[in-house]
Amino acid sequence: MLKIGDVVAHPRYGIAFIESMRTMQYQDQTKRYYCLRLATEKDKSMVLIPEDTIETAGLRTTLLNEATIQETMSQPPVKLEGDIRVRQDYIKTKMRSRDPQELVGLLRDLCWYGQTQRLSQAESRSREELLTTLGGELSASQQVSPLAAKHTLDTIIAAAMANHQAAKTVN
Repeated sequence: MLKIGDVVAHPRYGIAFIESMRTMQYQDQTKRYYCLRLATEKDKSMVLIPEDTIETAGLRTTLLNEATIQETMSQPPVKLEGDIRVRQDYIKTKMRSRDPQELVGLLRDLCWYGQTQRLSQAESRSREELLTTLGGELSASQQVSPLAAKHTLDTIIAAAMANHQAAKTVN
């Protein structure tokens, strides 16, 4: 159950804070709405999400912290397909999931693939989108600046890639 003050992620609007709840009446129906204040630096807009649609709207609490990112990044990378069409279908499917751990895993896999192969432009854009999305979520959930969150992500990624490289040379 979501509550006022929670930091949440919305698939369309990104990171937001539940600022309040409102009850509104429209055509003889009374509904309760979560009032979300968007967390972007440029836009402090308010978005209303009906309480009874949070599941279908994809609204969820943020689950990211350094430990969960490190844990997922430390797992062995998934070997991405050589066929670019298959690889891009896989990437699109993972990106649509919006599950934070799936996204961190995809970022790990793309970073690893990028160390051994050349990323396509679409794959590079996906990697950048993942960095932005996960950095924003980490920033909001840990209450640090976006720059600090990006630095944390970069550090975790570099360490994970070095560990995967070391494991590869041992095997």
